[in-house]
Amino acid sequence: MVQKPILEAHELCAQYGETPILQGADFSLQAGEIVSIIGRNGVGKTTLMKCLIGLLRATSGSIVFRGVDITRTSANDRAKMGIGYIPQGRGLFPRLTVSENLMVGELIGGKNGAKLYDLVYNFFPVLAERKSQVAGTMSGGQQQMLAIGRALVGSPNLILLDEPSEGIQPSIVQEIAANMREVSKQLGIAIVLVEQNINMIRLLAQRCYVMNKGRIIKEITVAELEDPEVVRRHLSV
Repeated sequence: MVQKPILEAHELCAQYGETPILQGADFSLQAGEIVSIIGRNGVGKTTLMKCLIGLLRATSGSIVFRGVDITRTSANDRAKMGIGYIPQGRGLFPRLTVSENLMVGELIGGKNGAKLYDLVYNFFPVLAERKSQVAGTMSGGQQQMLAIGRALVGSPNLILLDEPSEGIQPSIVQEIAANMREVSKQLGIAIVLVEQNINMIRLLAQRCYVMNKGRIIKEITVAELEDPEVVRRHLSV
């Protein structure tokens, strides 16, 4: 029996005002799979993520999550269905403590879902050590761990992860990638990763979709990113 994808986007279109950004994006991924959306700046990657979580309305096309059409579903309801979203810039509440930020993650998966605080503290022990620290006083790497932890607390089926390496030192990038890979393996969480950092993509993703001018134009393997010409063609400015 062929397994149905956990997430499918069909001919997805979206725009800001009168300016079209997504122009018929198509892609899918299976449960537990980690897929990276790559492409130059300005091709629509972050817009795609906002559309998938429901912060930006699709003007046409469809989004199907676990067999249910969620194209017109609110962002709050998508979270309750099991979709975690970690935006570019992390989206933390800087005046709230680590514990208070993590509590926000309980909205993911709804009231009856498992709450995985122990798992989060196991993978990111610095969060356990700094439960009472105000989030805005933490380093960039620690804030990224907190943003990921907040998404994991509610035991999501899918995480949308937008530019997690931005402003973070390489050693922390490697740590986050290794932890996310292990979390996905242990819990069967699917991840859509938008990233420019080639090392992060190589460490975390299993395959890549290339985006250009609001469309997915091809699929490539992570191994192909070893070729400098492939990187230049799809990622260089």
